[in-house]
Amino acid sequence: MTGCARLTMKRCTPTSSRGSNFSSPLTSANGPGSFIFAPGLLLWLGDLIGRWYTGSNAGVYADLITGVPRQTVTLQENEQLWHLAQMIRRSPVLQALFEAHAGAAFFGAAAACPEAEAFSQAYAAMVREHGHRGQADRDFWFPRRIENPAGDYNAFKAILSADGSVSPAAAEARTRGPARSSRGRGSGKSACTGLRAYSSAGCFDWC
Repeated sequence: MTGCARLTMKRCTPTSSRGSNFSSPLTSANGPGSFIFAPGLLLWLGDLIGRWYTGSNAGVYADLITGVPRQTVTLQENEQLWHLAQMIRRSPVLQALFEAHAGAAFFGAAAACPEAEAFSQAYAAMVREHGHRGQADRDFWFPRRIENPAGDYNAFKAILSADGSVSPAAAEARTRGPARSSRGRGSGKSACTGLRAYSSAGCFDWC
């Protein structure tokens, strides 16, 4: 905030205008699909399944609305975090540093430790690619990982506290498998069922 406080209104206005010019079209493009059309499409899909689907999969609705046909940037980022957490899990040195230094201090301690060089290089590569992201990057107010990596420390802590045997990419692929099967099987009262499932999936991809 000290840096922002020193800026005059004359200098702040162009930056604010650029942010507004960037965010306004983005909100206009995505807002209607998320808040206006999506609820109706969800209801329509549930009604469609109730009328036409006669297969044995009780979770066909969930299969159709979960999973994406391609890897998102968020999934790629989560996969990198998972692999970094596995490096900590497998290294007694990194585990000791992780327990001894909380928050952003852990990354500084790792950078100063020769045995943790591979981890530090891998994390630096992720920051170069995703440094503008963060645990709460829905708003410009919240810090990004390039500004404060404490959020990633908390993410590692959550990953390490879990089983950690399945990566995010593997879990997503496991979700996409039943979804593809449900979309492609077309078991129902009509041969059009599969086409209807595909058309609904296309609508959700558009939203």
